[in-house]
Amino acid sequence: MASFLARIACEHFAFGLLIPVYIVLLTEQLGLSLAQAGLAVSCTAVASFILEMPAGVLADKIKRKYLLLGSSILHLFSFVTLFLADDISLVLISAILTGAAFALASGTEESYVHDSVKKEDNVSFEKKLSRVSITDEAATILGMLSSSFILIYFNYSILLGVATFLLGGAVFSSMLLHETKNTATATSNRERFIRKINTKLSLSLLITFLLLAVLAESGRLLWQPQLLATGWTAVQLGYVFAIIKLGSIAGAYIAGETKVKSLNAILLGGVVGAIGLSLFSLNLYLINLGGLALYLLAENFVRIHTTSFILSLPNLQKHKATALSLYSIVNNSYLSLSALLLGVVATSSLTGALLAVAVIKTFAAVCLILVVTYINRYRSGQSFPSQH
Repeated sequence: MASFLARIACEHFAFGLLIPVYIVLLTEQLGLSLAQAGLAVSCTAVASFILEMPAGVLADKIKRKYLLLGSSILHLFSFVTLFLADDISLVLISAILTGAAFALASGTEESYVHDSVKKEDNVSFEKKLSRVSITDEAATILGMLSSSFILIYFNYSILLGVATFLLGGAVFSSMLLHETKNTATATSNRERFIRKINTKLSLSLLITFLLLAVLAESGRLLWQPQLLATGWTAVQLGYVFAIIKLGSIAGAYIAGETKVKSLNAILLGGVVGAIGLSLFSLNLYLINLGGLALYLLAENFVRIHTTSFILSLPNLQKHKATALSLYSIVNNSYLSLSALLLGVVATSSLTGALLAVAVIKTFAAVCLILVVTYINRYRSGQSFPSQH
């Protein structure tokens, strides 16, 4: 796992450099409107949507390390393209490359960790994934702190250059990865899984995935504009995000240490996240930051339990990456639509857009309870109807 954690650390340090100022970079440095920035975010989601299922199937068919290596290479190309960008066309190309990179890693990373869990180690998947999550969050925080430092003394070009160098380290670490076990899956089994998704599981699984996607919606497009509207400067955003990112580490730790049913954890985290976004919409310094920190805690808590929930579904053990990719397809479909709509709504009211996200998340939590309750009437003890 050492090479895997090194890859995670390099990538997320690089992400941390850009996360606090990405929208600011697009709007203030490159002159894009908030709606155009939303289009870039949407392009990332669409690219992930298109490639998610093929990537998931490949991850279950060939060695996962090849997809993780491809993901790191695409991230590297994406940052190089953004470094060279001077108009929206290169920004969109960079966004598409990022989406493709996320598609290759989505599901593959979690499946890699899941494969590494051994009964004799006496360590649960949730606990192991929480450790990985703490590593990536810690690296992200260091990147965010470095982001503000670089912008105080240097500029955006240096920031992107450092991030590109770190992604080169991620590529090298990916080349050193070892498979935890043979993950090859017969073509007939893979096709049978896809056929089952299209028949017996189609309605219950896809509706549940959609509700999970709504609960995962963060309104991230609005975070930087909202912080700027509250009075923070672009240079300060790195420090601000680094501080509130501690909430993500807390969420990962809580998810790994507490014993609670994944579905209950998802519902609780979704409601807490909605409360956090509501507080974040207020233009008051401490309440504003506290709300976003609370949201980040809930987000990571929900993310870990969502992965555990999906992987616990019956008859998915040979198709873990494929199942996670299917969820990611639904998630990215919703994200691409919501990013476009939020970009338009936020042009009129940032507060209104954030509150809309919070209300929709709460509604999704209620609907998820109803859907699972309905399903469990026919299948006691399982979350979904039998697949055979």
